[in-house]
Amino acid sequence: ARSVGSRETAAADSTGDYEDFLERYVNYRIKVLEAKRGGLESDSAIVAELAGYRSQYAKPYLINQKVLDPIINDYYARSLEMVEASHILLRTAGNQSPADTLALYSKLSTIRDSALAGVDFGQLAVRHSEDPSAAQVGSPLGYEGYLGFFTSGAMVPSFEDQAYATPVGDISPVFRTRFGYHILRVSDRKPTPDDRSISHIMITPKGQTAADAAMTEVLVDSLYQKTLRGEDFATLAEAFSDDKQSGTNGGSLGVIGYGSRLLPIMKDAAFKIQEEGGIAAPVMSRFGYHIIRLDKIHEPKTLADSYEELKTKASRSAEATLGQRALADSVLAAAGAEVDSVRFFSAFDGLMPDSIATLVLANAVPQADSILATLHGKSYTVADAANSVSWSRLRAVRDQSPRDVQRIALRDYMRDLAIDHEVDELEQRDDNFRTTMNEFRNGILLFRLMEDSVWTAAAQDTVALKSEYDRDPSRFTYPDRTRLVTYYSTSKEVIDAVHESLANQTIGSMPDSMMSAVRVDTTFLAGPSNSIYDRGLEQPVGSHTDALAYNSGSIVIVNDGVEAARGKTFDESRAELINIIQEELEARLVARLRSDYRVATYPDNLIGVFSDTLLGDESQ
Repeated sequence: ARSVGSRETAAADSTGDYEDFLERYVNYRIKVLEAKRGGLESDSAIVAELAGYRSQYAKPYLINQKVLDPIINDYYARSLEMVEASHILLRTAGNQSPADTLALYSKLSTIRDSALAGVDFGQLAVRHSEDPSAAQVGSPLGYEGYLGFFTSGAMVPSFEDQAYATPVGDISPVFRTRFGYHILRVSDRKPTPDDRSISHIMITPKGQTAADAAMTEVLVDSLYQKTLRGEDFATLAEAFSDDKQSGTNGGSLGVIGYGSRLLPIMKDAAFKIQEEGGIAAPVMSRFGYHIIRLDKIHEPKTLADSYEELKTKASRSAEATLGQRALADSVLAAAGAEVDSVRFFSAFDGLMPDSIATLVLANAVPQADSILATLHGKSYTVADAANSVSWSRLRAVRDQSPRDVQRIALRDYMRDLAIDHEVDELEQRDDNFRTTMNEFRNGILLFRLMEDSVWTAAAQDTVALKSEYDRDPSRFTYPDRTRLVTYYSTSKEVIDAVHESLANQTIGSMPDSMMSAVRVDTTFLAGPSNSIYDRGLEQPVGSHTDALAYNSGSIVIVNDGVEAARGKTFDESRAELINIIQEELEARLVARLRSDYRVATYPDNLIGVFSDTLLGDESQ
């Protein structure tokens, strides 16, 4: 019924539309039933094809459902809210000892205690933070640790997590990012403004003297006043802006969100403009002065609008990796999985990944058939694990003993088993996935039935095809057609030589060594085709095009005149004849199946489903 469209659309359809839909749906269903009755469900090729669809689709479906969708929902919820925060950073270095790292953690914990006791957070940032901007008096962002308002995507993930988890007025626990240890204080939250399109005119000072600065200010004020008087902003941007990239496009900077990486002073000015067409007073950045216009305020994005973008972000995130591990670990725990790690370690005692990989390639895994693990009643051997682990990937694990590397390998193998088990169970316990797989299955069965009973049968029945042709050959004709001769080569040098030879009418004397790099074809067109060949139709008879870029090479097209309408031969009519025979075979198949399955249809009942009475008044 989904093919009909929405209930509202369906309610407006004619009786004929419903009857047509019902007939097509019934034909589809009885063809699938016939394929099943014929045993095609157990055909090895179909079973293998369906398994391929399942393996290709099931794991991404599971990961989306169990791991990515919760992250996406969280990202979207965060994107609707801005957080205002300040922070204190103590930097860590990669070569610090555990003792030094612990000392930094303890120091920041003490600073946090002071803040909780009432010492001013900003002053603590000035005295202790190793973010260089924290002590820069007058800096709009950074001084006293102030980060301003930001939204999802503006900070590294662990920092963002703490910012959104900390209530207004509170101070976060000590946490770590790749920069070091932090604490942060959240001072406010508010809804994120809608995305907006903006344009700007940028004026860069041309010198260092006071006179230069004064001249720049005069120019900026003059341009600002012109924009306020209604002079065309795009024209002014093109004529005066020192941002040449945007200036040639009327000053447009495109769509920005509050989380974009636009200069903060520009972003603040842009988001303070209340109405489309409004212009902010000039602001100054390190690049110069900016006159900013608000071109458009965009409607807020729904989750559906943002889904694919957020999915890409989520799939690359550390949260996705951690979420997949957590899913696997929960499956293992719920199933009561058993692992004999001692057996695994004894089989590969003292061996690093390269050595184990060599044993695997030589089919010489020690204790190969020994049971290593059980999961949901199924046993797995040492060889199963050894053959599944990506030993080459584990070469990157440094500063670890052989035992530790093997422990990582075994842990990852068991997690993979858990995910694979969930994938195998998906069709039994997930209604949506089961429906999708049924649609795949029915589609494959339908294709195979039609291929065997109609398409291949029609193409191979030469007697029927010839009989249909002989019944009335005049049905199969060509109209008047323009004959186009094409010369194609991937070599620009060769195609230029072809073009010159055509112009000089010496194409027949081109050397074989050069013509071997040219593909010559003949194409017939009855009229415009919305393709490059239409360029040939534009030429007078006997003339040719210039060399045209085409399919990673170049092509010259010659208009070789018009071939008059004529009847088609049997071979030329073959495609049309096959279509005719296919239609006849399908009609016979459907008639037989409708008789075999005793089909009866009641289109009036389908119409009633979408009647105005059942639709009701949506305003209520």
